[in-house]
Amino acid sequence: AEGATATFAAMTTPRGAFLLTTSLAKLAFAGFALQALALLELRTIPRWSPWSVVAGSVLFLMFWDQDNWMLIGAGLLMAGFVPMALALRREGGARD
Repeated sequence: AEGATATFAAMTTPRGAFLLTTSLAKLAFAGFALQALALLELRTIPRWSPWSVVAGSVLFLMFWDQDNWMLIGAGLLMAGFVPMALALRREGGARD
């Protein structure tokens, strides 16, 4: 059991390519939150929608690799992104 535990710890320790991809993924979720906050000023987007994206991103970042919390975060992201996408699509169609 000690060998298996040591192997698991060595393989899951963030370093090399795994550290790079993990860091980039965390940076992407921070970017989602910042972009959602930038859309708060638009009147066509429901006020709660960007905050849902921010909450989902924060859950992802706080509870990385904890699947239950990440599932809740994914639900919040979807609940926020869908109304945003629909409102932005309607607004873009109105301009054309």
